[in-house]
Amino acid sequence: MKSKIMILIMALLIPIVLAEDFALLNIETSFTDPYPVEPGKNLVLSLSLSNNGNKAAKDISVELLPPEQFVLLESSTEKINELQSGKTKIIEYNLFVNSSAVSAVYQIPLRISYDTTINLTKNINIRVQGVPDFKLISVKSDEFNPGETEDIRAAIQNLGTGKAKRTVATFKSSSQEISPVLSGGIVYIGDVDSNENKLIEFNLHASSDAEYGVYPGIINITYEDESGNVISDKFDIGVLINGKPDLYILKTEADIVEQKLTIEINNLGTAEADAIKSELIINNKTFDVDYVTKIKIDKSASFKFKIPQTESAILKLSYKGPDNIQYAKEEVVVWDKPKSNGFNWTMIIVVGIIIYLMWKLDIVKRVLKLNKVKSR
Repeated sequence: MKSKIMILIMALLIPIVLAEDFALLNIETSFTDPYPVEPGKNLVLSLSLSNNGNKAAKDISVELLPPEQFVLLESSTEKINELQSGKTKIIEYNLFVNSSAVSAVYQIPLRISYDTTINLTKNINIRVQGVPDFKLISVKSDEFNPGETEDIRAAIQNLGTGKAKRTVATFKSSSQEISPVLSGGIVYIGDVDSNENKLIEFNLHASSDAEYGVYPGIINITYEDESGNVISDKFDIGVLINGKPDLYILKTEADIVEQKLTIEINNLGTAEADAIKSELIINNKTFDVDYVTKIKIDKSASFKFKIPQTESAILKLSYKGPDNIQYAKEEVVVWDKPKSNGFNWTMIIVVGIIIYLMWKLDIVKRVLKLNKVKSR
C-alpha cells in the first residue's frame, strides 16, 4: 500500500519538475582551421555554444585549458553575460602548436560555468598531424669512368614534422649513357621519422661510349604521409663521368720537295685534348716543335716539322685534359729517308728554268742579229 502511495506522489511531482524553467548549455567544435594542424603552425579553434534549455543562461564563463603542446595566443577565458534559450554563440581561440608536438589527437579540456552554480567540463579534440618534407643533402660517387659500374650515394633528410611511411627511392636518367644495373635503380627505405637522415645507394653503369661530362639524373622519393596519402618528391642531380684524352699517331708523311715532315695525330680518348705541344726528338735533343690549340674527341690535327736527315725520331706529346690535368706520351715515328746523295729535285727544277731562260735569250739574240744584217 505504501509503495502505491509513493508512486502516486512521484507521478504528481514529475509534471511540476518538467514545468520548471532552466538553462541547458552545450558546446561543440564548429571547426578547426587548418585541419589537421601541423606542428609549428597556428590554429583557429571555433566552438559553438548553444542553450538548449527554456531559460536564458547568465554569467557564462568558458575557459580553455590546453596541454603543453599548445600555446594560447590570447585570453583563455571567454565571458558572456547572457545567452537566450535556443540561441548559439560562436567562440574562437587562437592557438600555436609547438613544433615538438607529435602527431596525435589531443583532448583539450573546456570548463564551463553559468548561473553562478552550474559547472561542467568537456573535452575538445584537436588533430595534430606532421607533414614529411624531404631534402637532398648530398650526392657522391667514386671515380666513374666510361664502361664501368659504380655506386652513387645520395643523402636525404626528412626536414618535415611528420613521419614518412613505406618510403621508396628510384633513379632515372634521360641519357642513354648512364643506366641502373638490374634493380639498382630502386631502393626501399621504409619509415623515415622527422629530422631523420637516410643514405641511399644506386648501382649505375656508364656506357663505354660515354664522354667526359655531367649527365642528368632524377631521384624520386615516394612515400605515404600519416593519413595514407601518397606523395612524391623529385630531385634533379648530375652524374659526372670522367674522361681523358688519348692521342695516337695516325700517319706520317715526309715531303722532300717542301722539306717538311707532317705527323697527323688522332684523339681516341673520351675527353678533349687542350694546349698540345709536340716535340720532334733526335739524339735526345729537340729538333723542332709545333703546337695545336685543341683536338676534339675522334678528331685529328696535323703537326709540321722541318724534315731531318734521318729515318726516325721520337715524337713527344704534352697536353691537358679535364680539370687541367697534364698528360704526356712519347712515340717513335718513321718515314722515308731523304737521299742527300741523290738528285735534288728543287735544284733540278731551278737549273731547268735557268737553262730554258738562257735558251730563250739566245734565240732572241739571234733574231735581233738577223734583223740587223737584213737592214744593211
